[in-house]
Amino acid sequence: MMSVTGFYAAPMNADAQYICSRQVKAKMSGVKNQKSGHFVSRGWVPEPEFPTPRQYSGPRILPRPPKPANGVVAKNIYVTTGRRRICYTRRIGCDQSKHDQGAHLMARPLPLAFGIVLALAFGAWAEEPSKNVRQKLYITNSGGNDVTVVDLATNKPIGSIVVGPHPHGIVAPKSQDFLLVTIEGGKVGELVWIDPHTDKVIERMECGPAPNALAITPDGKFAYVPCSNGYFEVIDVANRKIVERIRTGGRPHNTACSADGKHMYLAPMGDVKKVLIAETSTRKVIGEIPFSNVVRPIALSANEKYLFAQVDGLIGFEMAEIAGRKVIHRVADTLTDDQKKIPSRSHGLGVRPDQKELWECDLAHSEVHVFDLTGAEPKQTAAIPMGGHVYWLTFSADGKFCYVSVLSKNEAAVVDTATKQIVARIPAGREPKRLLAVTVPER
Repeated sequence: MMSVTGFYAAPMNADAQYICSRQVKAKMSGVKNQKSGHFVSRGWVPEPEFPTPRQYSGPRILPRPPKPANGVVAKNIYVTTGRRRICYTRRIGCDQSKHDQGAHLMARPLPLAFGIVLALAFGAWAEEPSKNVRQKLYITNSGGNDVTVVDLATNKPIGSIVVGPHPHGIVAPKSQDFLLVTIEGGKVGELVWIDPHTDKVIERMECGPAPNALAITPDGKFAYVPCSNGYFEVIDVANRKIVERIRTGGRPHNTACSADGKHMYLAPMGDVKKVLIAETSTRKVIGEIPFSNVVRPIALSANEKYLFAQVDGLIGFEMAEIAGRKVIHRVADTLTDDQKKIPSRSHGLGVRPDQKELWECDLAHSEVHVFDLTGAEPKQTAAIPMGGHVYWLTFSADGKFCYVSVLSKNEAAVVDTATKQIVARIPAGREPKRLLAVTVPER
């Protein structure tokens, strides 16, 4: 609830403490001056009538403003929103001699409508977090040791973060106040924390060998990291420690978390040929979905009804119904006769945020294929030439753009999802792989 507690002229001189530090203004009396149409105050009240420190989150002592020029006083406007009380000042002309005599003069009152506008404007500013945000893209350069940082307002690189040899996976929690990157190429596996406000490494810890594409729960409490020793390691993010190891066999490679954070989908490569479903509350495997061949990247629908998986031997993907724990569609990409002569594989897929399309990478054919998901079964609607081998993709939060890592060109391509046209190309590091678009709020 918002209220304006008063509009007053305060006596000001060089020796006097700012009146707001010792007294606060009276609440408006609600008595309307019939002639002027303004509300009239009943005067000053002692500070204890206002909220105690436990109720009041703002400062108790307001800073003293600069000494006003002769004939000018500060006009104080108090705005209350919820438990916050804010004082704003503006200067008006008045008779300074009467102030020297200590007289409390009432300035010409502001119209009620203007007061309400101020209350709404200042109250909203006080209660709501800043709406100033910055959109960034982070690209792990698997052939090097860094992450490229891109400003998505301009689609230009703005920095590079050295993280360690062969960075692989990258994720952020729902709050997007930190990023996690897996380091695959060191003597030991590592997990690295990045602050997206400063684009600096702020923490790191050792984990299992050669970690790949991890996932994190939306609340940011636990990360599931696939390691080459046959285990997915569960990391307590706040305490930087391994709290569980889930053995899946094969070579743990990709991970996906449900939107509600209740389930983690674990996809190892090798003869396992299935995706295991772990319950995040118990960290135990509660189910599995078999696929026709070795599982590569995976993607989930937002409602957790379907799981999509790229598998060896298929340029395309398989679509599984999670409740039934079975594949319901095997979808092959539409290829030209010349493309069929070139061996390739699919690596990289994602569901567009509106859930109407699935986009997937055809690596050696240097294309991104788009499938309509609104019908009875997925149907290919577009093939977008990328000009080089493609390895991964991700979307902007609003789904208007798809960002594709063009590994053989050391760049990322920006595709307009409505027109299916490339609108920008972004230089990256050596062999870019995973990408992550992040919305960074202003601190």
